[in-house]
Amino acid sequence: ALCGDVVLTPRDPRADATSLLSDPVQGRVLRHFDDGIYYITVQALNQVIFGGSGGLTHCHSTPYVIDTSRPVIYSVKLVAYNETSNITTFYYHAEDKQSGLKQVYVGAGLTYSDTLVLSWKKIFTNKTATLQYKIDVKDGTRAFVRIRAIDNVDLMSTSFGHVPIVVDRTPPIAGEVLDGNGPGNTDWNYQPLSSTLCVKWRNFFDPDSGISAYRWAAGTSPGLSNTVPFTSNLPPDQISMCQSGLQMKQNTTYYSTIIAFNGDTDHPRNTTTYSNGVLVDLTNPIPGIVRDGLNITSNEHYTYEPTTVQAVWANFSDPESHMAQYNVTIYTAQVSKYLPTQGNIDMNQKCPAILNNTVIPIKPPFLPPDNVRFSITEDLGSVGLTTQIDVKHFHFSDSTFIRTKVIGQDGATRTTEVTSQGFLVDLTPPLLIHLFDGDNPQLDELYQLSTTSLHASWIMVDPESGIQEYLLSVYVRSGGSKNKFFPSGNNKISVQPQMIGESGLIACWSHDNIPLAVGSQYLVRVEAINRAGISTTYESTGIIPDNTPPVIDFLHIDTYGDLSQELNEDGAVEIGNSGGIPVQWSANDPDSGISGYEAAVGTTEYGTEVSDYTLYSADENVFLDVTLDLFANTEKYYYVTAKAKNGVGLLSKAIVSTKIKVLRANVAGVVTVGHSGVGLSGEYQAERDTVTLRFDGFSSELCGIQYYEWSIGTTFGDDQIQEVSAAGVVDNGEGSGVAQSILTLYLNESVYTEVKAVTACTPGTGESIIISYGHSIKIDWTAPELKITELGRKKGGDIYLDPPPDENIYQFDPTTLVVEWLATDLQSGG
Repeated sequence: ALCGDVVLTPRDPRADATSLLSDPVQGRVLRHFDDGIYYITVQALNQVIFGGSGGLTHCHSTPYVIDTSRPVIYSVKLVAYNETSNITTFYYHAEDKQSGLKQVYVGAGLTYSDTLVLSWKKIFTNKTATLQYKIDVKDGTRAFVRIRAIDNVDLMSTSFGHVPIVVDRTPPIAGEVLDGNGPGNTDWNYQPLSSTLCVKWRNFFDPDSGISAYRWAAGTSPGLSNTVPFTSNLPPDQISMCQSGLQMKQNTTYYSTIIAFNGDTDHPRNTTTYSNGVLVDLTNPIPGIVRDGLNITSNEHYTYEPTTVQAVWANFSDPESHMAQYNVTIYTAQVSKYLPTQGNIDMNQKCPAILNNTVIPIKPPFLPPDNVRFSITEDLGSVGLTTQIDVKHFHFSDSTFIRTKVIGQDGATRTTEVTSQGFLVDLTPPLLIHLFDGDNPQLDELYQLSTTSLHASWIMVDPESGIQEYLLSVYVRSGGSKNKFFPSGNNKISVQPQMIGESGLIACWSHDNIPLAVGSQYLVRVEAINRAGISTTYESTGIIPDNTPPVIDFLHIDTYGDLSQELNEDGAVEIGNSGGIPVQWSANDPDSGISGYEAAVGTTEYGTEVSDYTLYSADENVFLDVTLDLFANTEKYYYVTAKAKNGVGLLSKAIVSTKIKVLRANVAGVVTVGHSGVGLSGEYQAERDTVTLRFDGFSSELCGIQYYEWSIGTTFGDDQIQEVSAAGVVDNGEGSGVAQSILTLYLNESVYTEVKAVTACTPGTGESIIISYGHSIKIDWTAPELKITELGRKKGGDIYLDPPPDENIYQFDPTTLVVEWLATDLQSGG
């Protein structure tokens, strides 16, 4: 402050001086002073020795300023520029708080740091001023206003206006105006909205001054703003804009107008550009048709190609914005559980309708139930305006159902979608249930009587696609070779199927005027083609025409199992009364073979008094089940009459057997085992080295008994202990006898015996041996174990339990003795 000493206390600047007091004095202070205002005070004191000194103080009122900082220029702004007079109006704000501004200069440069347009010119010293100065700026260039400020200590600062002076007398170069707000450079020709309008623009530029602003408007003709009024200036970096809340009309085109302004400071030039318009389309496209396969006139219902999906579509249209593209998606579902099964087929169905040449309608193509859920297999996206697909990279399994969805999109992006009916993947050929020769649809005939007609019937199933058609041909096998018989060449006969059940198709075929050779075999070959196009071929077992009867060669009564017949003195064949007659016969038919024999039994030749003709199998050894009386009772003979039957049912001439004498049948005796002769099942024997048995009641009136054999085993019917032998057998006559064998037996072993009576009948025949079996016995030579468990009573009445065998027991009661014991035998019990 003035006259103060806050900064520096008084001191004598001549304290160290040697000069006279009257000489001029110069003071110096060496220390750091901050920027600011300072005041200097000087005091002069006399040299009075006595009485005190006198002084004079002089306060310097002019401040001493210390200023080490540059002036501050807060702002430089361009206000206006007149292209005609080149007068530039600008504003600046500068200040120096310490020493104040000494002078302000103005300049202009092509950059922020030069003065090539206007060198420095002195103007005012005001801190803030709005000034006008003539600055000549050439057309097509820009200049920056610069300010230089100098303070009173000659420190200097410079700054510039960030907005340049621009002189550009040419308008911007027009760019492109695009309707809509699609991605990239998309230009909408149509749009689906009536309330919102969007525009984009690009490539507007000005090589001299750049773009300073845009304005946008829209209307029903280029340049009109009757839909969207012109906006206020939009920033130069804005390239799109939308306006909502509009009420645009259907099938009306709207045009956008963009005005671009250049950067001229005084008078910005502009250029105007229009879009080509966007039509408002508020209606969806008209749906067309989608067909599976590549034929637009028909649907493909089935396919055998697991890798391919084909579809074709047509008649999609849009009268306003036209069709722009199609999006295609492929859907699939596994439907095997919904397909019909073989179990629903009536196997007894006939096909008279087809035999009568009546047209039978085919079942409609398979369609899955509505609740089947489909999944997306492949989304092909947009295929442009292509109207078909042919995709070949899939790996579908059997019974996959495929549908193709086509979404038609118009120019306004509105869509309509149509899904194809779908088709089924069928990778399996038709399955044959049966293929029968002959005119009976329920029986496969091997032979037929006719030599002029052929018949066949069959049932096949195809659960996936069903049968489309059968192709038939006939082959003949004769003399070891097989050749095509009918029709000639490579021709085949087309046979249409008739639907039965849900998946089976029955078909019949006949030809009634075709010459057939007797003995040749005719085979019907049927090629089945399903509706997916897969075919497979089946062949019948064949049928042989035969119109000649068989020939029976011989008829024997099968007494000994061969063709010989031993006759007794009466010239009769003797048989046992076994409930029937064993016969052996043989016949031949070179064409259809022998299918069986018919036989009757009587008491006269060719008679049927006992049994009428009965059909038997084609076996050469047959037992005729008839009831016969013993010759001893009635003295009657019996005769068998037989006829052979061939494959087509023709019978041979009858043949009669030799007369038959019925004797009592062989009788098996009873076998008892053991010395006791009781021989009941479950008995035991103690002998460990002998088996003895007795037999009684064997007889053979037919051939007589020659001798007996026996065997011993550990299981029924076996001979592990002793093989079949006559050793040890004593024949007592009248069908009885005994047998004994010495051998080694084992404890707890079961023994089974068998006795055979060998007759005089031919060995190997049913009458040659009479067999009977003895009941099993068990070997047990051990004694039972005995244990006393209770003995006597104690004095209190309690019983002694498990008494020791070698100790004395005492009882008080002398009148009663209580005893209990336990006997056991692990082999034979007890």
